[in-house]
Amino acid sequence: MGAFSLLLALMVYAGDEPQHQLAEVQIPITNLWDHAQAPGSERRATVFYDHEYRFMAQWPDTELQEYGVKPGPTFLSGVGVAVSDHRAGLLWYDKDPDKAVFLLTDDAADPINIDDIDSNPLGELALTFTPDERWQALWVGERQIQGEPLYNVYYRQEGQAGERVVPAEQLAWLAEDDGGIVVFGRRPTAEGQQQIVFRHRAADADAFAPEQVVTATPPFGMNFRAWNAAGIWAVSWDVQYAEVGIANVFKLALSADQGETWQVTRFPGDEWVVWYSIDVAADTEGHVVVALTGMLRSEQRDRPSRFAVMRSTDGGRSWSEAWNPRDEQWAYSRMNAAKVVPGAEPGELYLLWEDWRSLRPELYGGFSTDFGATWEVMDQRFVNQPEGRNGLAAWRHVDYRDPSGPYVMMQRYHTDRYHEYGLIPFHLTPEFAATELADFAPDIPDAEERLQERVARYWEAMGERDWVATYAFLDPYARATWPLEGYINRRGPIDYSNLEIGAIRIEGAIAYVDLSIDAEIPRRRLPGTVLNPPEPRRVSMQQRWLWLDDQWHYEYHEAVDNGLRFAQYVNR
Repeated sequence: MGAFSLLLALMVYAGDEPQHQLAEVQIPITNLWDHAQAPGSERRATVFYDHEYRFMAQWPDTELQEYGVKPGPTFLSGVGVAVSDHRAGLLWYDKDPDKAVFLLTDDAADPINIDDIDSNPLGELALTFTPDERWQALWVGERQIQGEPLYNVYYRQEGQAGERVVPAEQLAWLAEDDGGIVVFGRRPTAEGQQQIVFRHRAADADAFAPEQVVTATPPFGMNFRAWNAAGIWAVSWDVQYAEVGIANVFKLALSADQGETWQVTRFPGDEWVVWYSIDVAADTEGHVVVALTGMLRSEQRDRPSRFAVMRSTDGGRSWSEAWNPRDEQWAYSRMNAAKVVPGAEPGELYLLWEDWRSLRPELYGGFSTDFGATWEVMDQRFVNQPEGRNGLAAWRHVDYRDPSGPYVMMQRYHTDRYHEYGLIPFHLTPEFAATELADFAPDIPDAEERLQERVARYWEAMGERDWVATYAFLDPYARATWPLEGYINRRGPIDYSNLEIGAIRIEGAIAYVDLSIDAEIPRRRLPGTVLNPPEPRRVSMQQRWLWLDDQWHYEYHEAVDNGLRFAQYVNR
């Protein structure tokens, strides 16, 4: 590759296996990544923006490197990567000095700007290869075209000119198994509604077929996605409450005949739940499984997660009743990003999600051999996952396949701030179902006795104003985010004494401690005056203590006006 395209080879991870390199990178939660796997081979590639805003990529069989058209920080945007049997490509967007969509393939010396029609591109984009290994790219642009919406999806294939495909503000597209692609859009109607539309470009076609309509819908939000589910075309979108503009329900349209007919379903219709994530899997027998993730619509600080799974045996014409695979005893903690992933053998299906019942994220799920009709195991921890804070991306489909079977890309967070993570390929295997697992319960010897001792020592240090000591009692989320100096600067002039510990209730890894204590603001002298504080008073409260790292920690929480708090195990 030319010096223009390969700006800097970062050998900081040299000598490690590629997956170990990706595990150690630092990707901020606000930055995007993409991953691609060539079907039936070991060739894979990953691309992302790191914590220094550099555009980083790992090609098949290479070390992690920085790419771009200029060194240093790059304008953050969408990214795309694609891998075929013999080629790989990277796609990214920059706007310095001008807006452009750049493509670099591993057989080229330099990147090229593929926006040859001045589409005024935005950051959302995607890349794939045709069966004969020509690249094809999609992106969103905001070029003003008379009589058309401002935002449109654009397409360009290697050796051809770029073209406008459908009106849309987000990319929703799918790749067929034979290399064809389907691009979905939204077209406004005169009645103030919208139409979900699509255009299909067959693998052997030279152009997209004319635009067709999936269905009419009320205006919808930004959660617009599409899948190829075992040959079934699937597209989903979120319908909003007009008065608050928050995603409430998902609609899903399925077609088993390449868009000739569509089955449209509304999920699941609960006005008190905000659904924000949907995932779909299907087999060739007409079985479809849908997993939805959401949270309770509430003004409270802790908003319980909501989780629903539904199954169809007739390609989406009818559905089973929604059910929650997660035991309600874990409702104190959040879950996130439920995924459904077909296994290596016919009928195999994995359901997995990010679970916080142990107060740090891990992967939990279930395994079926009849595509979700029954489950060999459910609501169990994946025992072969690496140690660490393991999560999933709610905003994208994360499953891929290599010769050994399906795998997902986990996001492993580096600290309890949960601001940056690395990526780890995690293979899904049936051995998960064969492992005898007990229900989750932390092993806490002498739990209540140890807790009482910790509570007493904490309040003793509070009474002595030993802020270094009290800081050490705080939960790991607080200490990972809040420096000691900031904590000390927030301490007030209150004396505490005469602690009485009341009822203690332990639920999993959380303890609720009722206590009362005398609180007094001491008299203060200022030049020429004496400040008389309020009378001392007895204060009753309930504290939450968390079992983490083999110790009880006080969950820092300023109760006034839903105040300062760092805990990550709840929806906020």
